[in-house]
Amino acid sequence: MAYNLVRLAQLTGGEKYASAAAHQLDYLSGEAARYPAGHAMFLLALLDKEMPLPKVTVVPAEETMDAKLPLRFPLDAAVSLLREPTKEYPLKDGKTTFYICANNSCLPPVNDLSEVF
Repeated sequence: MAYNLVRLAQLTGGEKYASAAAHQLDYLSGEAARYPAGHAMFLLALLDKEMPLPKVTVVPAEETMDAKLPLRFPLDAAVSLLREPTKEYPLKDGKTTFYICANNSCLPPVNDLSEVF
């Protein structure tokens, strides 16, 4: 459950999931300290919390663009596809734009994933 809560918090940005994940991880940490090998999923959840997986936000330049998106995203990345540009996620140069965050920092937006991956 801790792993699922951590992933939900990362995918949705929801504070209720982040809070529940933190409580679950705190609870499990005492047991895992005594026998780490028996708590592999707890350790994976803790790793994902401390080192979040890459997050890619895709802003398509046109509504039909989703059928043409590249499939070269990292396998473990959380990918969000927006329907249209927003104030937080504008288009770069009027083209489909990719916003990539990894290792607790975000890269400048790019129009071509080959620049990053």
